[in-house]
Amino acid sequence: MTDAAAASAPETSPGGAGLRLLMLAAPAAAPGPIGPIARLLARGLEEHGCEVAILDWGSDGSGQSGVRRALDRLGDVLRARRAMRGGHFDAVLVHSSHDWGTLVRDLGLLGTCRRRPAALLQLHGSSPQRFGARGSRLFTAFSRTLVRRLDGLLVLSSEERKGWQQMADSVPVSVVANPYLPRAGAAGRTGGPGDPVRLLFVGRLVPKKGASLLLEAAAALPSGSVEVVVVGDGPDRARLEELAGRLGAAVTFTGRLARDSVDAAYREAHIFVLPSSWDEGFPTVISEAMDFGLPIVTTRIRGMVDHLEDGVNALLVTPGSLDELVGALERLVADGALREAMGRANHAAVRKFEPASVASQYLDALIAAHALRSDHSATG
Repeated sequence: MTDAAAASAPETSPGGAGLRLLMLAAPAAAPGPIGPIARLLARGLEEHGCEVAILDWGSDGSGQSGVRRALDRLGDVLRARRAMRGGHFDAVLVHSSHDWGTLVRDLGLLGTCRRRPAALLQLHGSSPQRFGARGSRLFTAFSRTLVRRLDGLLVLSSEERKGWQQMADSVPVSVVANPYLPRAGAAGRTGGPGDPVRLLFVGRLVPKKGASLLLEAAAALPSGSVEVVVVGDGPDRARLEELAGRLGAAVTFTGRLARDSVDAAYREAHIFVLPSSWDEGFPTVISEAMDFGLPIVTTRIRGMVDHLEDGVNALLVTPGSLDELVGALERLVADGALREAMGRANHAAVRKFEPASVASQYLDALIAAHALRSDHSATG
């Protein structure tokens, strides 16, 4: 990987190997998974012979004021446009999300920049279900305008692709997977016979992540049969702590933890639970739970449906259904053999997300977008 401002290469037409890519992604140190995911993807693409330069795109999470943040985002756009116009790249891949702030920023980059390489946008979670809904007319219009400036759109689930294809016209919409690098020796849990079954939740504490539903489900199970560990922080924490006290559930709130401590929480758990209804594609915490050999209970949405086989890798439940969640937990708590079988299946299956493996999906989309851009240039 090279610094984007200094990257240059001979003018060659890429077939795959030799493709020159500018990647715009969150800084490596920024909170959230996008920065690390982008850098793992760059590693995988380089293994396929691509040349990749990464330019920071977005906040590093340092708590800037509104004015400072706006000025920094404008600076991001100007730097990216200079790099794109330099003629050194065959394609630009923008890692983004799907909200008002990112829509305005990404349109600022792509909306008026005519002389540029093939442009692809990867959405790390999106909301196509809002298109055409009451109160979302302007959001829909901005989304349509952005996608029409693209040569390719990448999403993380078949569900999202179906929603975006309705407005993408001739723009290809591809489903890709986020890369994940399995950690050596990740699998393995502690705990002995007769101990409570430990249910682990890892994520930001916001209502749509479903931690409150997990607490209610745990309280509905036989007393003393389970304990819950909630790793993470967020605006919903105080409400969750009050709920846990009111329900009398055995819950430990750890707050945010360093990487080694998060790994320890995975090793000490028996079941990973994420009853999310969030507009995400395939959360990194699911890959982590697979890596640590944990059976999973999660919702029947997005990338979970694409990558997890019900009854093999996970028990899938309807978002918001307390009854289904209680039933899935009852089944796994009572069946140690099923937990072990699911854990083994997940530890093996997580290898399909290794960077070099998933990079081939991206490479196909990048080559197609470059060809589309070349065709447009030739006919324009």
